[in-house]
Amino acid sequence: EKNKVTRENIMVIMAGGFGTRLRPHTDNCPKPMLLVHKKPILEHIVVNAKKEGFQEFVFCIHYLGHMVEEYFGKGEQWGVNINYIKENSPLGTSGALSLLSKRPDKPFIVTNGDVLTNIDFDELLRFHESKNSEATMCTREYEHIIPYGVIETQADTITGLSEKPRMKFNINTGVYVLSPNLLKRIPKNEYYDLPVLFSELIENNIQPYHYHVTDYWIDIGRKDEYAKANRDFESDLL
Repeated sequence: EKNKVTRENIMVIMAGGFGTRLRPHTDNCPKPMLLVHKKPILEHIVVNAKKEGFQEFVFCIHYLGHMVEEYFGKGEQWGVNINYIKENSPLGTSGALSLLSKRPDKPFIVTNGDVLTNIDFDELLRFHESKNSEATMCTREYEHIIPYGVIETQADTITGLSEKPRMKFNINTGVYVLSPNLLKRIPKNEYYDLPVLFSELIENNIQPYHYHVTDYWIDIGRKDEYAKANRDFESDLL
């Protein structure tokens, strides 16, 4: 177990989604409360973050949010402090940030409530600060293999062939670091997604950064990923 210093950076966890792709698991249970290895996903996130020195958490809740609140309370059982933002209607991955009761005075982490990862938050925060970044998105490489022979053409002629080409992309992991003064860009109590914020920064010539994640990461959005997360715990990947 890491002996990290206690950090002042807060962690905001987006835990309000409906989890429609995980039905029927989510019919009576909010997605972040689904069990992975006998504990809610959200509990794994909190325990892991506490090992990394985080003490202050804000949970943004909406769908079946009372179940999250009843389970975690104010966080005493985990030795952390948990506050809640209750969304009256879904506000996306950053709309709820406009409802933070007090503006953080240090860069803060925002993470989706269905992401399990071993990201080194020390390194991530150091990276963010070393770049003087306003907004940093954690990304990872995703490789897609096209299962066919791909044909390049021009008019009626074939100009090239490649058999089952591999394409590599950087994808959004749903983990971010934001600097406090970005909060003024987020519309109050409106639906707003973080990728939109990043697009707007680029349009305004404010350079966002990406931090490449090679550590373990899984986004539990679909049933096959939910099954994989449980298998990964069995085999000590997490």
